[in-house]
Amino acid sequence: FFILLNMLLAWSIGLVLSSDIFNIYVFFEITGVSAYILTAYKKTPVALEAGIKYLITGAVASVFLIFAITLIYINIGSLNLAIIAQNFEQLPYNIKILISILLLIGFGFKVEIFPLNFWVTDVYEGSSSLVNALFSGIVVKAYLFVFFHIIYLFLPSAEFSVFLVYLGSLSMLVAEIAGLKQTNLKRLFAYSSLGQVALIFTAFAMQNIDAIQAALFIVFAHSIAKFIIFLSLTSIYKEHKSFDIETLKELNSPFLRTVMLIAMLSLLGIPLFVGFIGKFLVLKSLVVEGMFSVL
Repeated sequence: FFILLNMLLAWSIGLVLSSDIFNIYVFFEITGVSAYILTAYKKTPVALEAGIKYLITGAVASVFLIFAITLIYINIGSLNLAIIAQNFEQLPYNIKILISILLLIGFGFKVEIFPLNFWVTDVYEGSSSLVNALFSGIVVKAYLFVFFHIIYLFLPSAEFSVFLVYLGSLSMLVAEIAGLKQTNLKRLFAYSSLGQVALIFTAFAMQNIDAIQAALFIVFAHSIAKFIIFLSLTSIYKEHKSFDIETLKELNSPFLRTVMLIAMLSLLGIPLFVGFIGKFLVLKSLVVEGMFSVL
């Protein structure tokens, strides 16, 4: 189990550090392999079903990504990100649009954006809380970083920024509404993660300094809060043998109550908590950009 965890972290680091789009694909694949196994590691029916769903969606994402890489190589003749960035704007408009769509779909599954995030809650429910913490706090952030790294290099003119901002906003809205109906704590916080990731996606999509700083603040605050929450859920399950939301009423530990309350207030963006800074900066960036309808 711990070998798989270390592999997942190592491949995520490799994904972020790659300067060649084919190496990004390689790390994209092997990070996925570790994640599939960790999802199904408990070998319960729910875990195995979640692992299979993750595997299938990961395979579909890989197909779209490899088609995008193939088109890039055919038209530019290089897989180096710097060389691709220098030549991407000169590609025919139709080819550029097709590559952009393929990249968006390929990475869309991994960055958990609507409507390609239908599999996420099952994965969170089936895997252990420690794995949930890693997926929410580290892995999805690595995919987000790489996706927007590519967007910034290939499309520095922010040609599709408005579309991506509205896509992120729609994803956040859907996730938060769906989360209101949940009674399973793992699914509830999975939808919470989808909403927070969509907010980060929206901030990065604006492609300005203030919005990027806001996104990084949210990444930091969300990662810490979700680690606290999912590790707390492990303790709750050991005591109550249930992830039902009603178990929160029966918590006897003042420590658990306190740390979960602090983490949730941070996620909400309440002033004096870390999450407030990032969300305030996102709102400020949206106002500066004149995107009042997103608010």
